[in-house]
Amino acid sequence: MFSTANKKQLFLDYILAGCLILLMGIFSVWANDIEIILPELAALSAGCFIYKKASWNSAPKALFILPSITAFLGFGINMLHISLALKVGLVLLLIFSLFYLSKNVLAPAIATGLLPIVTNCHSVYFLISTLLFTLILAVIVQLKYQSGEKIAKETVPFRTFFVYFSIITIWLSFCYYNNYSFMLAIPPVIVVGLEMISEPKIKLKPIFIRTFLLVASSLIGSYIYLYIDNLLLILLVNFIVISTFLAFFNQKMAPAYAMALLPIVLKNKEPLYFSLYVFIICCAIFGGAYISKYMYNRFWNDNRMK
Repeated sequence: MFSTANKKQLFLDYILAGCLILLMGIFSVWANDIEIILPELAALSAGCFIYKKASWNSAPKALFILPSITAFLGFGINMLHISLALKVGLVLLLIFSLFYLSKNVLAPAIATGLLPIVTNCHSVYFLISTLLFTLILAVIVQLKYQSGEKIAKETVPFRTFFVYFSIITIWLSFCYYNNYSFMLAIPPVIVVGLEMISEPKIKLKPIFIRTFLLVASSLIGSYIYLYIDNLLLILLVNFIVISTFLAFFNQKMAPAYAMALLPIVLKNKEPLYFSLYVFIICCAIFGGAYISKYMYNRFWNDNRMK
């Protein structure tokens, strides 16, 4: 049971996360540019303020540096005259290389690299927004949420990056040759997929739960975007509904916040179709992660231990 003091602090944490998201919305309205909206800022805010993810809060600088670098990578690659599938593959290759070389994995930074490509962003406000709001996030974490403990950075072995990139490459190839460009990459799914394949073992139940939460969040966000015209009201309602939704199922899943905001920047008007695409890519990416991890634990890891 939460004490009264803990409940009050949790309420204030929700308020702070919601205010940062609304501040982003105010900036977007002021600049009259929807590309300022960063769905992954909602995930980062929830993870840092509400769920207090230790590996994130222990490295405030990374909260600013890694998403900013990947945003510039994605923005630059989007300027290249190559196919969409190749853009997605190239930016993921560079992001995974950045994670491996820096020995720090901040999975939401994948989304800031993918976003300018999947939305075909050409506005410099996207870069300004990323720099500004990740900096604000990092400063708040530094001042309020950093405990001072030395928490090990999230790292992923090279073989895991290689396997996950191979799974995504197969998916991108399938979409490219079948002209399914609308299903090439949904950033929150790619983020959750990396988090899953990085775990020592993947079980089917968490796959079903995460798939359900992502699909449901995409449906919720799509209908909110469809029926509400005011951007600030969309952001507020989204935050409240997703927070209530996750609390009802007793789940702590920060990417669900990003998924609910994604229809805003994709300008999606077909909730059921969008949710179907999310379900399909979840099955493909999570299924590939499950099979690869099962094969590794069953045939390679076991043999090493003998």
